Amino acid sequence: HFNKCGYKNTIGIEPGKDRAKSARHFGLKVINESVYNLDKNLNDKQDLIYSWHAVEHISDLHNLMNNITNVIKDDGLLLICVPNYEAEHFVDIANFLPHIHNFSLNSLKSLFMIFNFEILYSDSSIRVLGRYKGKKEKNCILEKINKSKIIVNFDSVGTGNTYFQRLFLTASDNFPFFNAVSSIEAWPSLWTPHLSLYYGNELPMNFSIEEINNSLPIEGVFDTLELYLTGPDISSWKEVTSISLD
Repeated sequence: HFNKCGYKNTIGIEPGKDRAKSARHFGLKVINESVYNLDKNLNDKQDLIYSWHAVEHISDLHNLMNNITNVIKDDGLLLICVPNYEAEHFVDIANFLPHIHNFSLNSLKSLFMIFNFEILYSDSSIRVLGRYKGKKEKNCILEKINKSKIIVNFDSVGTGNTYFQRLFLTASDNFPFFNAVSSIEAWPSLWTPHLSLYYGNELPMNFSIEEINNSLPIEGVFDTLELYLTGPDISSWKEVTSISLD
């Protein structure tokens, strides 16, 4: 399709050996490689990077986006389309177990903005087109933060099955936190603040959730915000930047 539209140097990335071979059979230039190694296989910066219903199958989104920003030109375009989980019945979602991530329009737009893409177009089919503003401006996302300290009253306690939320506090009123970050486009307004009290694979046996309940509400004062690149491997997490709140 891109070749027919006049693009002269179209390159495909396909991690599957057999699929890459099949694509080459039709005269397409395809590199059999992981998307995590884009910068090792693309010598020239790209004008346009396009992905259609593939990103939801990729486990490490931050690694993917880092690779994309390494190989795209400043002012280059990125177009990603993924399924809209908010428009799908839960039975249909269950049929697509290889989907590692579910996206809403806001969550995909947020991913673009974290990596300094200006949103040029988006729609309810979860198609987002962004223009890369360059690495030198990557940290500017925190410049839009309200610089006042964030005070949150946590009024409930819960337990969960994830490593970072074995034991956590939540706040029914999300306004203090949302007010601080609302100027960042596409921030999810219904996000509920969580404060993890215990990280790990299992909760200790000697704690009492009732004692925590009796201590509520608990006021939390946040004087620093940090932006991290994360992924499935915690040891690979890296701090991008931080900002102090007055």
